[in-house]
Amino acid sequence: MKILIVGSGAREHAIGYKIHKDNPEHELYFVPGNAGCESIGRCISIAANELDKITDVVKKEQIDFVVIGPEDPLCGGLADMLEQEGVKVFGPTKAAAALEGSKAFAKEFMIRHHMPTAAYKKCVSKDEAIAYAKELRAKNSSGAVVLKADGLCQGKGVVIAEEDSTIVSYCEEIFDKKIFGDLPLVVEEFLDGFEISQLCFIDNHTIMAMPTAKDHKKNRRRRKRSQYWRNGNIQSECSRRCVLSRS
Repeated sequence: MKILIVGSGAREHAIGYKIHKDNPEHELYFVPGNAGCESIGRCISIAANELDKITDVVKKEQIDFVVIGPEDPLCGGLADMLEQEGVKVFGPTKAAAALEGSKAFAKEFMIRHHMPTAAYKKCVSKDEAIAYAKELRAKNSSGAVVLKADGLCQGKGVVIAEEDSTIVSYCEEIFDKKIFGDLPLVVEEFLDGFEISQLCFIDNHTIMAMPTAKDHKKNRRRRKRSQYWRNGNIQSECSRRCVLSRS
């Protein structure tokens, strides 16, 4: 079997490593891959967001199965494109990937399906965002509010603002400087507590849960005279203690 893995990170190398270890007879291809991937398969120099070129490679190399790692190609519809070519794909459709690609879409989905979630507002202007963020922060006993750029920002689009000056400076970055492009801003109530991620593998009939994981994402960055928390994965642990210690 020929398997193509899309992505260039440690995640893609780990997936390829496990496939190679359990099924060394399979031929592995990576787009674009990395130095580690070269030891277990063939790396093809195409960016993960070049969807048409990836589709051409899949047809040219007669790939049997594709694993898509990064969010960008999933939100761009790569899984849909490959399925239309009759190729088996591990990864959600473009419609399903919108849960990851848009924070506002995810919030609307949770509210529509009566899932508990923090209060929020999707803001399309700087003044609107600043006013609502200050309002939420004033109401919160922690004195914090969460600001989320509504799009794919490689894990760097979320700020926990603990001062009004931080709210203003980040809104200026989003709406004036457009550091992530022309994106709205989701302003969300800050919830202080313990976070657990539960990831599952699913198809139309089966749900297989992975172990729970706890991320440690706070990364303090200095911007001019102020400091604020910006999300960016620092480390995570995957242990039953994550749950048992809080049960």
